[in-house]
Amino acid sequence: MADLGAVARFPSPQYEAKQASTYNRLSTARDQADQGTGGWFADSDGLGYIRTEQRNGQTEWVIMEHNGPGALTRIWTPFFYKDFGNRTGPSVRIYLDGATTPVIDQNLIELLSNLNWSAAEYGSKPSPQNSVSLPAPFSNFTARAGVLHFPIPFAQSCKVTLSGSPFYDIVSYRAYPPGTAVETFTAARFQSPLLATVGAALTNPPPSADPQLQQSGVVPPNQGELALDLPAGARAVTELEIDLDEAAIAANPALLRNLVLSATFDGTETVWCPAGDFFNSADRANNVATLARTSTAADGRFVCRWRMPYQNSGRVRLLNCGTASATAVLKVRTASWQWDARSMHFHARWRPDFISPGTPFHDWNFVDVAGKGVLVGDVWTVLNLTNGWWGEGDEKIYVDDEYAVGKFPGNFGTGTEDYYGWAGGVVPTRTDEFATPFEANAQVGSTAANSPKGFNICTRTRMLDAMPFNSRLVFDMEASPGTDQRNAWDLLMYSAATFYYAIPGSTHNRPALPARAAQAVTSLESLQAESDRIRTGGGSVNLPNAVEAEAATPSAASPGIVPSVVTPTLSEDPDHLVSAGSYRVLPFTAAGQFVEFRLTEQFNPRMLKLYLTTLPEGGTVEVWVNGAKVLAGVDAGSATLGRKELKLGYVKPVDAAITVRLVAAAGHPGMPVGVDAFVPSDPKPVTFSEKRWRLGEDDPGAAADTPAGGTREQAGAPALAASGTVTYRSDSAAAGDTLSVGFGGAGHLTGQGAELLAGIDLADFEMGFDVKPTGGSSFHIPVALGRYGSGSCFIYHAGGSWRFHINGTGDVITGPAGSVKLNQWQNLRLIRRAGLSRLSLDGVELGSSAAFPSPSADLTFGAAKNGSGGPDGRFIGLLDNVVFSSGSPGFATFVRNRLPQASTANAQPAADPDGDGAPNVLEYVLGTDPASGASVPVTRISVDAASVPAVFRFPLGADARSAVYWEIEISGDLANWEVAARQPAYAGPIGEPVTAVAEPGMEQRGFARLVLPENGIAAQ
Repeated sequence: MADLGAVARFPSPQYEAKQASTYNRLSTARDQADQGTGGWFADSDGLGYIRTEQRNGQTEWVIMEHNGPGALTRIWTPFFYKDFGNRTGPSVRIYLDGATTPVIDQNLIELLSNLNWSAAEYGSKPSPQNSVSLPAPFSNFTARAGVLHFPIPFAQSCKVTLSGSPFYDIVSYRAYPPGTAVETFTAARFQSPLLATVGAALTNPPPSADPQLQQSGVVPPNQGELALDLPAGARAVTELEIDLDEAAIAANPALLRNLVLSATFDGTETVWCPAGDFFNSADRANNVATLARTSTAADGRFVCRWRMPYQNSGRVRLLNCGTASATAVLKVRTASWQWDARSMHFHARWRPDFISPGTPFHDWNFVDVAGKGVLVGDVWTVLNLTNGWWGEGDEKIYVDDEYAVGKFPGNFGTGTEDYYGWAGGVVPTRTDEFATPFEANAQVGSTAANSPKGFNICTRTRMLDAMPFNSRLVFDMEASPGTDQRNAWDLLMYSAATFYYAIPGSTHNRPALPARAAQAVTSLESLQAESDRIRTGGGSVNLPNAVEAEAATPSAASPGIVPSVVTPTLSEDPDHLVSAGSYRVLPFTAAGQFVEFRLTEQFNPRMLKLYLTTLPEGGTVEVWVNGAKVLAGVDAGSATLGRKELKLGYVKPVDAAITVRLVAAAGHPGMPVGVDAFVPSDPKPVTFSEKRWRLGEDDPGAAADTPAGGTREQAGAPALAASGTVTYRSDSAAAGDTLSVGFGGAGHLTGQGAELLAGIDLADFEMGFDVKPTGGSSFHIPVALGRYGSGSCFIYHAGGSWRFHINGTGDVITGPAGSVKLNQWQNLRLIRRAGLSRLSLDGVELGSSAAFPSPSADLTFGAAKNGSGGPDGRFIGLLDNVVFSSGSPGFATFVRNRLPQASTANAQPAADPDGDGAPNVLEYVLGTDPASGASVPVTRISVDAASVPAVFRFPLGADARSAVYWEIEISGDLANWEVAARQPAYAGPIGEPVTAVAEPGMEQRGFARLVLPENGIAAQ
């Protein structure tokens, strides 16, 4: 595996290079009828396997099986298993020669990666559990994946199984002809002393000591060259080096494309490839060190170690196809070579820039070779126009008659990045650049460190997994970008270099293209211009990051329901409301019919939106996500064609996919439903701003009934100025014995809200305070925003009830009579969320309204301000514990506020400092107090009628509903549980519990539990 000369001879004994992968089995033949994502270009890989078997009472999934002699050569898997947070996954078991005991039974992720990733860059890692391991470079962590390059030979048969259902897994192996003598692998080979020697040769290939020829100087433009005629006779190039002026490259990156490496052996030009493309460098020189090729940007040095044999003669040139001269050094070392019938010429062929749209998908060909030879490597260069993912496509490599006869490739992969040894799961950044002897992610983007926008370059070197072919090699890669950029204007630009050996006389489809090499690589600007032309030419617009419904093949549907794609005319859609110009119609005719879509390649929780195209005859629809009903009774009809946005909320993928089912519901004479697009996005980081005043607490001179000139915020932020008669009163507020502020008559505290409420988003905020009325029966105003008469809102009490009043509108929320308690402390909260204002008293909602003004900057406690800035109205009573906040406080803030003196151990999610049986994270989700053993969550149960199952109600806290992933499960026997609800977008009234309905059959006995899967906590 370290002998670069070995692959320059056709293998003897000959073998077939085969591959077993978990590609989607919906792909069946190159010419199958479905050429979309439900067929030849099917996403949702990671599910395929051969069969399951029962062994010792446990299920094993067979992912590779071969009868006959052979050898495993390469195994790849991501460093996560189905969920991006699961870094453990199943065990891999390798059975050889029919044995019932595996020769290898180890954790797969650990075996392939050695858990050798940076926790700071890639997250936490599990504790080691394997009994054997292989060091790098045999086992390599790359970027979110592990790759094993190690020969595991077998004389009779091999079977590879997993202890859990497959995810994304690739197993490459050699299949030898029957009767080939092969020594079967034993685990003792993991301890072979050869490992250190071979590992060193792979990691640091020794420089060639063979005689060197050199040519240096200025390479003239317009087909000028530096050339070396090699020594006559049977010899081989053992090392080829090109040295360029690094400053010249930085000033003119086009040199990397203009300077072409050409080699002619025995009268045939077999190498013709721009130097940049050959050495993984498109718009800049990259630092990449692999077994066969090395480039160093600092000194402009490019070295190739592929063996290049010839029988009689050889010539190597550096050809300048550009219009500017270049300074270069060309060095070639050669050694004697025993030419025989198995000797082959080295080929490097280039396919230049090719612009590919995001849809429709197609197979992009690297090379098509007729003849006999061995594929040994390639370079894939992609210019990506966006900050999104660009490489969803699978490799499809056909050998001999697989292309024309079988119409199915012997090597069918699971994704572009998988082929090159790394993995997705998130959009890549510069952190993901790496190089091993056999794979490299040489460049991620060229615009910013955290984005793949620009050039992305991957390369692969094949040694143990080199692919022989006898008559034909067809190397295709799916031109299939990520699911969020699949419009016709989501352009990618591809170019590729392919390395292979061939017996003299072979032909190929990649001729020399000096006119193309004379041009610089395509720029982002020119690609963007072409994208804009396509996007605006059709008049349609697209939703950013959308998975268009017309491009998403339904994964399931009721019998007889065949969704169709509709492209409205300009008169039907004059405002271009339909994303990408088309939508799907679900032709429902009866309630209960459904169509299901499966959004694949989803590894992390997502915020999900669904866009419907509303139709004049549109019906009513229910929306289910991953088996849980999220929305019911959505009206999909309108007078004219329109667009409706549905927020489906925070969704955790199941088996790396999100399933959306639309179910017809009664509601309209017409039933069809138009579906435009799905938009999954990463949850945005929740920001939380808070201002709180515990009035009088920080005033050093405050004492009972002592007048004071002002009060300060607890954190020492801007002060509130006193006006009128304000006194401090020692009284018992909700938080305990504190000094509260007493108001009488026109007394109040005031301040400029722009300063006091800096960071508070008044479109999504809460205002809360403790209040104790002590006298008066009319116009009482505890807290007001804005001046009366110039846009204001305030909470006051009159007629025995609490009211929320908006100037110019009146009382928009009125509580029940008797809700005001004189001489008693009460807590009032005004909550503005999702376009609704809600007023609650001691945690119970009094009412809601869509109304809310845009108040001026004034903030007043005790009395509203009139238009002149003076007091308006009066309040007699006490105020304390005033809090303004926006956003979700999150668990850390929740614990800090509720347990300010807690130890680190008592502040952890699973800790239970108050001993009530509910850990902190559960108290957070349920809105109870982690510092009070008396504050415990209560699950309420109701039965609406004898024929209706029980309804379980879990009172989830408002702040945590969308900040923590939760599920409600139900059971009839406490043994078998199923999910009844998952965290949806919550738009119900604050204080209304989330419910789970027991299924029919559980009327006699039913159980429910709230589960926090990410924390391993359940409350029944």
